[in-house]
Amino acid sequence: MGKTSSGYTAVSALDAALRKTMGVKAGVGLDTLRNALLASPAASNFLENDIMSILTDGDYDDSFAMALACKDLGLAVDLGRDIGVSTELSALVEQIYRRSKAQHGDLAGEMSPVRLYESLAGQEFRLPATQAREAGTPAAV
Repeated sequence: MGKTSSGYTAVSALDAALRKTMGVKAGVGLDTLRNALLASPAASNFLENDIMSILTDGDYDDSFAMALACKDLGLAVDLGRDIGVSTELSALVEQIYRRSKAQHGDLAGEMSPVRLYESLAGQEFRLPATQAREAGTPAAV
C-alpha cells in the first residue's frame, strides 16, 4: 500500500504544479489561484497543507529522496502491470519524476518535480509574505 500512496502524493504534486503553472502563465496571482483551487472541487489535503512547504519557503521535502520516490513509482507501475491494472497515469508520473531526478539529482527532495513546472512558468511558486503568515508558516526571505 505504501507504493500506491507514494504514487498518489506524486500525482497530487504534479497536478498542483500544473495548475499553478497554467494559472501563473495566464497572469493569475499565486495567492488568488490557491484560494480559488481550495474553494473548488480541486481542493485536497495536499493542496491545502502538503504543498505549503514549497509555497512558503521553497522546501521540496529533502526527507524523502528522488531516488526513493522514483524506485517506489517504478515498483507501483510494475505491480499494476503484473496484476493487470492499467498504469498509464502512474507511468507518466514516473517519467516526469525520472526527468526531475536527472536534472536535480538522486538526493533532491521528492517534491522536486514541482521545480520543472516552476521553470515552465518562469518563476518559483511562492506565496506573498502576508498569505504565508496567514497560513502559519514563515515566508522565504
